[in-house]
Amino acid sequence: MSLFLSKLPEKEFYQSLSKTFPCIDPSSVETLLRLRKLAADLDKGIDQFLQSHSLLSGRFSVLMQLAYAKDPEGLKSITLAELLGVTRGNMTGLLDGLEEAGLVVRVSDSRDRRIAYIQLTKKGRDTVTKVGADYFKRVCKMMSRVSEKEKSSMNKSLEKMNELMAFK
Repeated sequence: MSLFLSKLPEKEFYQSLSKTFPCIDPSSVETLLRLRKLAADLDKGIDQFLQSHSLLSGRFSVLMQLAYAKDPEGLKSITLAELLGVTRGNMTGLLDGLEEAGLVVRVSDSRDRRIAYIQLTKKGRDTVTKVGADYFKRVCKMMSRVSEKEKSSMNKSLEKMNELMAFK
């Protein structure tokens, strides 16, 4: 479990850190904490939204990947695991839950029965359509007060931060 700040520290906190740790840049620490808080707040909000649709974040991510997969046969579970950055074991658990809920089906490859493709059922497609419409409506509303120029600048900064990420 990760702990995240519910309230960011005052500016003085960052300055006091530099007295204890002279090698740090207070504005860098503030930026990192702001990013972590934003990520935690977004995750919490998305989780609450998805729970109102009886879904979990991992399951919704699987459904979205399947809905927009280019291969009409579906995707292999290992491909889904790689796309979502989870282990094969975690993916098996996600797929078991989705299959039990009637949202996906495993279909054996006709040429090699050891291979199974994961496909959305009609209920799964309907769920993606319904939940996706509400989800993206909320994203648009949330981002409506951010200009295109600000979004572009944020995206460039976030790309750069991801490339430079020291904790990878």
